[in-house]
Amino acid sequence: MMKHLVSVCIPTLGREDKLARLVDLIPITAEWPHEIIVKYDNWPPDRKGCPLVLAECVAASRGEYVAFLGNDCLPEQGWLRIAMERLLKKFPDGVGLAGFNDLHWLAGEFATMWVASKQLLPMLDGFFFWPGYKHCGCDNELTERCRKIGKYTWCSKARVLHDHPFTPSGETDWSKYDKVYELAYNSVDQAHDIALLHERARTIGFALRENFTRPTAEEQAAAEDE
Repeated sequence: MMKHLVSVCIPTLGREDKLARLVDLIPITAEWPHEIIVKYDNWPPDRKGCPLVLAECVAASRGEYVAFLGNDCLPEQGWLRIAMERLLKKFPDGVGLAGFNDLHWLAGEFATMWVASKQLLPMLDGFFFWPGYKHCGCDNELTERCRKIGKYTWCSKARVLHDHPFTPSGETDWSKYDKVYELAYNSVDQAHDIALLHERARTIGFALRENFTRPTAEEQAAAEDE
């Protein structure tokens, strides 16, 4: 199996300790050829938002594939190798998106963190995360658009813990709620992103999935076989 270079892209704001932790972990856990690209956002009033900063990372990348990680991630051993092997087996042409198991979404409901071929970009209007979003909704859209064209898979064994205060079932660990989460999830931007997601789902024609419940063991097993 050819080991294509993956550009691991990390848009970041604040959290210098967590970013350093992630950058240290990637080389010892990836088990796959990679480069690391970090691009920095600004605090308000000059904040750009994750989608635009990710686009800057992609523009600077050299790999045929891009992996997206937040600075609040803890990748486990083999995460990138396992996901790339899954992607290349699932899609013989090498064109697809594989979601990492972030240990929050347990049946691949949507990919918060992922690795994808750059050849998907023309099918996605040139962006992995549509730049109209402030923070939320962009991963929902990406997952559903790739799922719609048969280019999405999920890899339960490629584990990248999203060290995040919120869970899909509604619990919140407030000890993890920092200034960056406060900025990302402010009510004005959230309302904007939800409205944009609904509008784009309607006009582009991808599925709109909301009100998630915890998956059953059967649903988890079925997701791995997508």
